[in-house]
Amino acid sequence: MDYTLEELSKKLGIPDFPEREEMLYYYNDENNTRIGGHGEIRLEDGGRLFTANLYHARKDYIDDEGVEHKLYEETMQINACRMGGGDIFRIVHIEIDGKEQSPTDPALVELSFAVFYSRIIDINFGMVKQSFGLLDTKRENKINNSQNLDISQKTGGVVVPFPSKKRGLAI
Repeated sequence: MDYTLEELSKKLGIPDFPEREEMLYYYNDENNTRIGGHGEIRLEDGGRLFTANLYHARKDYIDDEGVEHKLYEETMQINACRMGGGDIFRIVHIEIDGKEQSPTDPALVELSFAVFYSRIIDINFGMVKQSFGLLDTKRENKINNSQNLDISQKTGGVVVPFPSKKRGLAI
């Protein structure tokens, strides 16, 4: 699968990636140094190798099967090589949670981009919460657990009204 640098960075959730730099997102839980995450994309080897990698460790995480993990780790790595001297990169390596995936399967490549995108958003969300002093894993777990409730069990919520467009009044 071949992509331009702009396409790669957009698909991975980092739309304004300057070719000369790396982009890094990270956060750390102040109460538990084992909890946190980092994600980055960068160009290496004089711009010939595109690398996107991610590590995220969560506390008291409930997976899709309903199993609770005291420490849950997610990892990803996607590598692409520049083809010739142009702006086209070919995916050569994909690894999700320690398992290598086929870089030639278009559906798997697109799925990998989506997984990376969702995980980098989660890390970015943690980074923003940390910068505002809102990172509290105990409170976050209560919120996550309440989201698993059936809709009929949920009470309360926040409604944000949007003003309607003002139109002429008919008298």
